[in-house]
Amino acid sequence: DTSAVRTNTAYTRIRTRRRSGGAVRNSATAAAAAGTDRGVVRHLTNSGVLANRHRLTRAVSRLHATVRAMEMSPDLTRRPNNSVSESLAEASRSVLERHEQLQQQQHEQHLLQQHEELQQQLQSRQRLEQRLHQQEQRLQELEDQQQQRIDRLVKLEERHAYQHERLQEREDSLRQLHDRLEQARSTSQ
Repeated sequence: DTSAVRTNTAYTRIRTRRRSGGAVRNSATAAAAAGTDRGVVRHLTNSGVLANRHRLTRAVSRLHATVRAMEMSPDLTRRPNNSVSESLAEASRSVLERHEQLQQQQHEQHLLQQHEELQQQLQSRQRLEQRLHQQEQRLQELEDQQQQRIDRLVKLEERHAYQHERLQEREDSLRQLHDRLEQARSTSQ
C-alpha cells in the first residue's frame, strides 16, 4: 500500500528530526554535567531551540506548499475517488490548523505575560509614587515646623530688643535722677 509507505517515510523523517533536536539538547545537558560555563550551556540550548523552530517553520512552509499544490493539481480534480490524496490533504490541513492554534496560544500567552509584567511594573511605580508623595508631605510638614520656629525666634528677638530698649531708657532716667540728686546735695551743702 503506497499510503502506508508514504506515512512511514514521513514518520521516519519527523522522528529523525526530533532525534537531531534531542542531540542538541543532550549535548547541552552533557556540557552542563561537565561543568562548563552556564552561558555556553544556555547558548547551546537556545541554538537547539532555534534550530528546532527553524526546522518546524520550514516543515510547515513545505506543508503549506504541498497542500496548495494538491489543491491546485488537475489530476486530483479529475479523480474524485482519490482517498489517499484527500486523507493526506486533510491530515496536512489538520497539522497546519494545530500549528496555527499553537502559535496563536503561544502568542496570547506571551501577550498575557507581558500584560502581567506591565501591571506589576505599574503597581510598583504607583507604590513608589505614593512613597514619594508621603515623603514630600513629610518634608513640607518639617519645613512648616521650621518656619514656625523661625517666626517664634524672630518674635522673641523683637521682644528682647524692645525690652532692652526699655531697660536702656530706665537706666538713662535713673542716671538723670542720680545726677540731679547729686547736684541737689552739692548745692545744699
